[in-house]
Amino acid sequence: MPGPGVFAVAARSGEMLRENVTEDICGDLEFCDPGISQAVTAIPGAVIAGHMDGRLRIYARDDGRVLWETNTLREYETESGDTGRGGSFGGGRPMVADGMPYANSGYGIYIHMPGNVVLVFGIADDTEQ
Repeated sequence: MPGPGVFAVAARSGEMLRENVTEDICGDLEFCDPGISQAVTAIPGAVIAGHMDGRLRIYARDDGRVLWETNTLREYETESGDTGRGGSFGGGRPMVADGMPYANSGYGIYIHMPGNVVLVFGIADDTEQ
């Protein structure tokens, strides 16, 4: 394989159907890696993948293009009022419940970027500010 990313392989033949190599955007960021160390989550028409570079990406099932991406390497105000921080994605995979993706961001094992948040993504209601 040419590098880290998301790949589609035919289950019966092992033939490579698509490859989407992740661009290395880490620069000098310590412990950053563009790869994926956790299982991905398949949803109708897409695949959700948390990368070790702190990005959560949603890929189109049909051609592998990135449909959506967010950088979680920042601080967050949590529901409890404390401050949390995103990091590398590893361990448990992203999940979807009631149409909303959930992902744990921050993986301090094996020298990756630590963090300590569970992120929930939804569609913003423009009427609420």
